Amino acid sequence: ADVVICAGAQVTLDATTPGATYLWSNGSVGPTLNTSTAGPYSVGVTVNGCTGTDAVNVSVTPLPVVNIGPDQTVCPGTPITLVATTPGGSYLWSDGSANSTLTTSTPGNYSVQVTVNGCSSSDAMVLTNHVLPVFNLGPDQTICAGPGAAAFTATVPGATYLWNTGNATNSIQPTTAGTYWLDVTTNGCTVRDSIDLFVTPLPVIDLGADLSVC
Repeated sequence: ADVVICAGAQVTLDATTPGATYLWSNGSVGPTLNTSTAGPYSVGVTVNGCTGTDAVNVSVTPLPVVNIGPDQTVCPGTPITLVATTPGGSYLWSDGSANSTLTTSTPGNYSVQVTVNGCSSSDAMVLTNHVLPVFNLGPDQTICAGPGAAAFTATVPGATYLWNTGNATNSIQPTTAGTYWLDVTTNGCTVRDSIDLFVTPLPVIDLGADLSVC
């Protein structure tokens, strides 16, 4: 019968007959013909000087085009959606799901096989996470009221900084009691730490009025 194959596949046409000689439409003379190319094929088979012929048509179905995108590196916990949507397609992802899209935030290798009209193509990508900035403002601090100040500092190479005071430097010197937090950002990923500042009032001392003595 006529044959339909997927692009890249090969079909074997077999005219094997005992004691025969063969002549295919492409000039080959073996009992079988392997092809991956669409078109009509015919063969003449000769036995004892008598020749019989047969013909078959080979059709090639193109493979679906699948592209779920390049490898990605994202901040931990950030979801991405991989899209394999293809008209008339059925889907099989590496995690066993069968939807046209896959949403995930878990690092790892992901692949999908898309089948259209019995022909399949696949694509794959790798999801990794950026390394989060690591810093620590230290334990809560207590200072005495007055001209003194606390010093809160974080140093992370290549980072940007934003305090809840609005400062964009890596350190501040507050004098007011309260909670202070700092956002440190690298590669678009932000980590926050906070610290409490307590201010102890100065003792009140009264030595009395000035004195005059002999």
